[in-house]
Amino acid sequence: MSAAWEYRQYDVVVWGATGYTGQICANYLADTYGCASDKLSWAIAGRNEEKLAYVKDSLGSRFQGLDVLIGDGGDEETLDLITRRTKAVITTAGPYSKYGNALVDSCVRNGTHYCDLTGETGWVKSNIEKQ
Repeated sequence: MSAAWEYRQYDVVVWGATGYTGQICANYLADTYGCASDKLSWAIAGRNEEKLAYVKDSLGSRFQGLDVLIGDGGDEETLDLITRRTKAVITTAGPYSKYGNALVDSCVRNGTHYCDLTGETGWVKSNIEKQ
């Protein structure tokens, strides 16, 4: 990896943090690493600022410093702003065949690791073939 990748602001961004599974991921990171950790820097992200603020507030007062990133899953520019700032994106916003392509493309463009929990094997195959 390039030196620029090593100095990204976040280790992980949870995209789709307002959904059921996204909240589980955010809670796991909160419980395991806290907000400001020497082990992991992370943020939550999605398209709805109000819902993201709710997720952040639900983590507790010690997470007021947790960064919230706003983007649109169909907007290349906002996705690039997010994926350039992190080493990895965990996305829970599906169905991935409908909402995931732009995020995968942004991660590829910006050298960002991508992780999801899809069971959409046809979609995974098509992304592997196109990249």
